[in-house]
Formats: sequence, structure tokens, C-alpha cells
Amino acid sequence: MASLRHRMASGARWTVSIRVVERVIGFVSTLVLARLLAPADFGVVAMGTAIQGILSALTEFGFTKAIIRMQRPQHAHYSSAFTMNAITSALVAVAMLAAIPVAQIWYDDARVAPVLATLAAMSLIGGFRNLGLARYERALDFRPFFIIALARKLASFTIGAICALLWHDYRALLAGMLLGAVVEIAATYRLTRFRPRFTLTRARELMGFSAWWLAGEMATMFGRRGQDLLVGQQLGAATLGQYAVALDLATMPTTEIVAPVMRAVYPGYMQMKDDVGRLYSAFVRVWGVIALLAIPSAVGIACIAPLMTLVVLGPKWTEAAPLIGALALIGALQALNSCYWPMLLTRLGPRTVFRLAALGVAVTIPVFGVVLWTAGLMPAIAAWILCGVVMLFVGARWLLNDLRRSLVPLLRALFRPSFGAATMAVSLISVQSAFPVGQQWLSGIAALIALVGFGALVYAATVGCLWMAAGRPHDAESELIFLLRSRLSRAA
Repeated sequence: MASLRHRMASGARWTVSIRVVERVIGFVSTLVLARLLAPADFGVVAMGTAIQGILSALTEFGFTKAIIRMQRPQHAHYSSAFTMNAITSALVAVAMLAAIPVAQIWYDDARVAPVLATLAAMSLIGGFRNLGLARYERALDFRPFFIIALARKLASFTIGAICALLWHDYRALLAGMLLGAVVEIAATYRLTRFRPRFTLTRARELMGFSAWWLAGEMATMFGRRGQDLLVGQQLGAATLGQYAVALDLATMPTTEIVAPVMRAVYPGYMQMKDDVGRLYSAFVRVWGVIALLAIPSAVGIACIAPLMTLVVLGPKWTEAAPLIGALALIGALQALNSCYWPMLLTRLGPRTVFRLAALGVAVTIPVFGVVLWTAGLMPAIAAWILCGVVMLFVGARWLLNDLRRSLVPLLRALFRPSFGAATMAVSLISVQSAFPVGQQWLSGIAALIALVGFGALVYAATVGCLWMAAGRPHDAESELIFLLRSRLSRAA
């Protein structure tokens, strides 16, 4: 048990490190490119990526997840997965090219054509990813994935920044994305000795799992990109650019950190699948850790959104500030909702994951669209938040019905993070006037750093006091302390 716990903790550290590297480089990239390009440049790329996201979900068969569930996968399983991935990626590339005329009519913007053509090339390249890396994932060794992420992001940022200085338009974003895709595929072959071959001998075995996983990924992706399609069609490239960048910044500390943790804990959950008590205990601790991180991150971003927008994006992005504040709450809800899929996949299989994702889309997208058309973007985001809260309880009910466990531990795990975040919000709002921002960018970033540090200190002190007052229970706080001590011991 201790060995599995340490391996899960190590896997979580590496996957979080992957996202930290990606988001730090992405943050610097946004800082640079937002000053070299206009919101409409980001918007026209978002128009294409919305379509790409939905179509590329057709390649998300979850072959890696299927291989992880197998007791002893053979070379033929990996090669069959590689072959099917290459075929479906090529089909998606063709579909994106075919979608160009429709996209130009939908958005009424001719620039979407080169965007979709570039994304089609990226899809074709991505189909040759070496799935032999799943062997590392089965062993909870995520170090190779860290190297791949670092290489991809550095290459993408470097060429994107150079092209932005030369071209000053959306083509710089496309160039960076394309080079990043090429570097990523090359790295997957450099970091493993496995060499796939074209075969479909094990396709039937893989498809038994993957068909439902594919359906779930399609529903999830449409839920993520459906709003982009509606905003772009209704409000145009400039507003979509503001919205897309705001969503990226607002959810950066939440969903982008949570996703790799879920990826790391899933193999661990599989190893304790039949021990319900132990499995639920592990889930509650993971849920609590996510709540400790996601809730204060969202609330803190909402409190400092105007200053964050000015410092990070610059004065021409001021309209994104209220969007960042509202979308940060979406990030927290998505982070908590994402805790369900590894458990549902472990206990009930991909069919249930699909059903929950499809229900979320069926509830959220129509509500968002109707409110967007009748009341505007901010009310639509508020409706999205309400739908996210509803789906949070629906997912909990489905999972707990299978485990035959109570909702109380999950609600209890939200108390200290929520109380601490509320205390932090009051403190941040009260002291912001003490951090005047002058005309110089350095004064703005100094004020932003000071506010972030102050908020984190208030939150940590509040939660720490509540935890000690409760008798230091073995909850999420103790799990974080364990992770920190494990990291320090390895460093020593």
C-alpha cells in the first residue's frame, strides 16, 4: 500500500510538473504575444481550434486507457492502437479540410481557411505519436512526458514569438503550434525504444473499451468547444479572442493542474478497484486536495482580475477583465467535476463516463446558447456556472450510488477551502487600494505579486488554523504535507 501511495504521489508530482512547465511557458508566451498581436488574431485561431477540438475528439479513442486496463498488453496491442490512431487522425485531417467552406460561412471570416488547413496538418502529424510511451504510464513513470512537454512548449513559444515580430498577425500562432506538434512527435520516438508497426490484429480487443471512451471524449470536447462556436458566430473574432484568452488565463491554475493529477491517479485507482473502502478513502483525499487548490485559485483570480488583465495582457485587453473573473469560477467547477472520471472509469467503465459527459453537454450548451442570444455573454457565463454546480451534484450521486457511500465526506472536504477562500477574498478586496498601480509595468507586476502572496498567506493561515482546531484529521491537508515531505526527502 505504501509503495503504491508513493508511486501515485510521484506520478502526480511529475504530471503536475508537466502542467506547470506548460503553463509557465504558456503564460510567458501570452505575455509576449498579447502585446504583439490583436485580440482578433487570437479569435480567428480560436475559431479554427473550436472546430478542430470537436473533430479531433474522433481520435480520442482512449487507447492508452484501454492498455492500462489490460493485465499484460503485447506488442501487437500497442501497434494496433498506433495504426488505428494514425488512420483516424488522417480522417480528421480530411474532415477539417472539408469543413473549411462551412466554417467560412458560419463565422463569415475568410481567415479561418488557413487556420483549419494548418490544424489539419497538425492532426495528420499527431496520428504518428508513439504509443509505446504507455508502458511508462502503466508504471506510473511520467518523466518522459515531462521532457516531451518541455520540448514542445519551448519550440512553440520560440517560433511563435519570432514570427509575431516578423508578421504581426495570427500566422505566428499557427507557426508555433505546428512546430510544437512536430517536436512532440519526434520526442515520442527519441524517448522510447518501442517501434510500432502497422497492424490491426488486436483492434477488436481495443475497440471494446475505446468506442465508449471515444463517445465520452466527443461529448466532453463539444462541451468545451461548443461555447467557442456560439460566441464566435454571434459576437465575432474580436470578442471571441477576448473570451478565449480570458478562459485560458482564468482556468490556468485549476483545470490545467487538475488534469494531470487525474491522469496519475487513474492507474493507482485500477490497482485498488475491488477494495471499495480503500478506493473511496483515496478518492476523498484526492477530492480534498483538488478543492484545497482549485477553490482559492478561482476566488483569488476573480478578485484580482482587473489588475491581472492590465499587467499580463495590456490596456487593449481591458474588456477581458470581467470575463476572467467569471470564468475563474468555471475553472474551479471543472476541476472538481474532473475528479469523477477516473473513479467512474475504474468502477463503471467508459459508458458511464460518456453518459455523464453527454448529460453535461445536453444541459449546458443549450442554456448557454439561449442566454447568449437573449441576454449577452456575461449572463451566459453565469448560466454556465449554475449548470456546472448542478452537474457537480449529479456526478457525485452517480459515483456514490455505486460505492454505496455517503456524500458527507465530500461536502466536509469543501468546508475549509471555501471558508479560507472567502476570508482571502474579503482580505484582498480590502487591501487592493493599498497597492496603487502607476503607469509603469513594473509597478503593476509588483502590486500583482504582492497581492497574490498576501492572498496565499491569508488562505494558508485560515485553512491551517481550521485544520489544527479540528484535531489535525487525516484529510487533504495531511496529504499535502505528505507530498511535500516526500518531495523534500527526495531532494535531500
